[in-house]
Amino acid sequence: MYRFHAEMTIAAPIEKVWAFHTDVGSLVRILPKEVHPQVLKLHERFEPGAELVVRMGLAYFYVQWHERIVEVEPPYRFVDEQVSGPFSAFRFVHEFQPIGKNQTRLIETAHYDLPWGPAGRLVDGLIVRRQARILHRHHAQVARRFLEAP
Repeated sequence: MYRFHAEMTIAAPIEKVWAFHTDVGSLVRILPKEVHPQVLKLHERFEPGAELVVRMGLAYFYVQWHERIVEVEPPYRFVDEQVSGPFSAFRFVHEFQPIGKNQTRLIETAHYDLPWGPAGRLVDGLIVRRQARILHRHHAQVARRFLEAP
């Protein structure tokens, strides 16, 4: 199993950061336009069992990703898992930690398996980790722009 871990600090209280990240409309905001995200299915309520289906990709390679929220502990943690999509398995843990009154650390850890056996290690190094870092940087920029504004 592979692991991707990233953290960001946002100058906003935990309740505001939680509200942004559990607002179903925020997903489209935090994905870069270059991946051409299309939301195909979306639950209005953020709760265990809620599902999301997104189509996204680069150039001519598109994937459909079906995720389910499996754990919610407001305002500190939620977990989503892939139902179907590009990974053999995918579990994404989002943890929110208050840092004083007006700052929050968001810790995101993805545990995943790739298809393709030993070739999956090459795909992870050349594509998956690189894309994950790009997505995380964009996510952090958007979250800060929305949440740190006066």
